[in-house]
Amino acid sequence: MTNLAQKKAQGTVRTAIPSVDIYETEGEFVIEAEVPGTAKDRIAVELEKDVLEVKAEAQHGSEKVTYVRRFKVGQSVNNEKIEANYKDGLVRLNLPKAENQKPRTISVTG
Repeated sequence: MTNLAQKKAQGTVRTAIPSVDIYETEGEFVIEAEVPGTAKDRIAVELEKDVLEVKAEAQHGSEKVTYVRRFKVGQSVNNEKIEANYKDGLVRLNLPKAENQKPRTISVTG
C-alpha cells in the first residue's frame, strides 16, 4: 500500500491554499496566512533562493489538511531579517524592505 493510500485508509488527506492578507508599510511587507487548527510545531517557513514557502499541517477529525502557499520575494526584501510569528491560527510574516527600497527624502538645492 502506498503512503497516500495508507493515509487515506486512516482518514481523508487534503491540500489547501491558505487565505492570505498582504500589505505594505513604510519599512516592510507583511503576509498574514490563515492556517486554522494548526499547532505551532506543525508550521514550517522556508526561504529558498527567492521563494518563501509557508507550509502547515492540521488535523480536523479524521481529515488531515496540509496548507501550502509560496511567495516570490525579490531584491526588495532583506532576506536575513524575515520573521515569522503564530497566534490563534494566523501565521504573520514580516519581510523588512531592503535599504534601497525604503522611502527617503531628497533635498532640493539651487
